Amino acid sequence: MRNRWELISYLALNFILLLAVHSLTDLPIRLGNWEAKAEAFAHLTIPNDNFYPPGSSLLLIPFLWSGPDYFLAIAFYFLAASTLYFFICDFLVKRQQIKIVALLALSFNPYLLWLVETSQDTVFELFL
Repeated sequence: MRNRWELISYLALNFILLLAVHSLTDLPIRLGNWEAKAEAFAHLTIPNDNFYPPGSSLLLIPFLWSGPDYFLAIAFYFLAASTLYFFICDFLVKRQQIKIVALLALSFNPYLLWLVETSQDTVFELFL
């Protein structure tokens, strides 16, 4: 039971930090770069280019309706990655103090949060 509340608190903290970055940054969100390729895959056609592997485009397909900024996709994949990271830390680290430091290392990494928000594929790479 305690573990569940720790996870919920951790995800709430990460979501609040992501919202703060989302509201403070003036850079455009780059997930839209995958939109054409994701649309092609969604319609079961071959994309016009093969500049990048298809992973990011495939992960964007469920969120094509939420464009053009795709913040819901960013939030979903960041919180999913945070959940996986939480369980990895919970499994590997037994001392509570060290576990808290390990968890906050992800949350309070401003450059990572900024890249999750503005990069075209960092949030997908973090999730995978």
